[in-house]
Amino acid sequence: MNALNILSLSKKKKIFLITSEPKTSEILAQTSSLPQIDSVFIFGRKKDQYEQLLSKCSKITGIYAQIDDLWQSIKEQVNFVNRQIQAFSFFDRREKSTKDLSKESPEFLWFQLFHYTVTRIPRNQQAKEEMIHMCKYYYRRNEKEIQFIEEFKKEYQPKDAIFWYTNQCFVYKLINKVLRTEDIGFLYVFRFYIGDLFESLRQEHEKMLSLEDNILHVYRGMKLENEEFERLKENQGKLISPNGYLSASRNKPMAVHFATKPTNRSNIVCVLFQIQCDIKEIDKSIEFADIAEY
Repeated sequence: MNALNILSLSKKKKIFLITSEPKTSEILAQTSSLPQIDSVFIFGRKKDQYEQLLSKCSKITGIYAQIDDLWQSIKEQVNFVNRQIQAFSFFDRREKSTKDLSKESPEFLWFQLFHYTVTRIPRNQQAKEEMIHMCKYYYRRNEKEIQFIEEFKKEYQPKDAIFWYTNQCFVYKLINKVLRTEDIGFLYVFRFYIGDLFESLRQEHEKMLSLEDNILHVYRGMKLENEEFERLKENQGKLISPNGYLSASRNKPMAVHFATKPTNRSNIVCVLFQIQCDIKEIDKSIEFADIAEY
C-alpha cells in the first residue's frame, strides 16, 4: 500500500503533509482535497520553485529552506490544531423532537451518554495501569512525554485531575484525541482519568453555583477553516455540540489575541465566540467550572 492510499484511508485523523519530492505539484494535486489533510509543509532550498503553489493550495503553511524553520512551523500548527473545536454537530430544535434527535443525530447525544457511563465505571489500580501502558506505547519515541508519564504514575492523585489536564502534556493531548475520534476502546482505557476529571469539574461546578453572579460571560477565540465557518453561519439558531471539552475565558482581550494570532494559511477565519448564560437557570445536567486557579 503506497502513501497516498494510507492518506485516503485515514479519514478520522488530522494529517500534516511534509513534502520535498520533485513531484510536489503532483502530490498536492492528489491529496490537497482530502479533508483529513490539515496542513502542507514544503521543504526545499529552491523556494522560488514552489511559490506558484501557494495560490493553488490554501492548506500550504509555508515553504522552508531550513529544517529549524520547518520544525518551528510544525510545532505552531500542532498547537493551533489542538485549540480547535474539531467537529460541530448541529440540531434544529424548531424542526425535530428529542426522539428524532436520538435517531437522526446520534453524535449530538453521544457525549452525554459517555458522561453518564464513564463516571460510573470503577476506577482502580488496574485501570490506571492500563492507561499508563497505552500512553507509554503511544509516546514510546518521545522522551519528554515519557518523563511526564512517569511523573503522573508516581505523583497523580484524583484531586490533581484538572491540573494535569491544564498542563497540556500527554494527558491533554490524548484525552482530546480520544474524544474527537469517539473511539470507545480508547475511551474505556482512559476511564481512570476521565472519571476523576468529571468528578473534579462537578465539585468546582458546585462551588461556582454558590459564589457566582447569575449571568456568566465568557469568550473563546479561535481560528476556523472556511468550510467550518460557513457551516456555523448556515446553522444559526440551532444547537451546537463540540466534541470534548470547550475551554473559554472571562478575559475578552485574551480571547481576541488567540483568535488573531498570525497564520500563513489562506483558508482560515478568525472567530470570537461570546457565550452568555444564566447559571442559576441552565439545565443541571450541563456542568461547567472555573479552573483559573489551576
